[in-house]
Amino acid sequence: MSMFWTFLFFAGLIWYIVTVVVVGYKGFQDVQEMLLNISKNNKKQQNINKNSEN
Repeated sequence: MSMFWTFLFFAGLIWYIVTVVVVGYKGFQDVQEMLLNISKNNKKQQNINKNSEN
């Protein structure tokens, strides 16, 4: 019976670690994409401001 609980413990631990890694990786990708979009929007806004000043 203790073999069952040992297996269950390690299976849960592995599931938790995999879930944290996957969510962290996807979150990192989302943050990178958001920062790129912000940078692109800032460059567009700067170009619009330069054109409107002339």
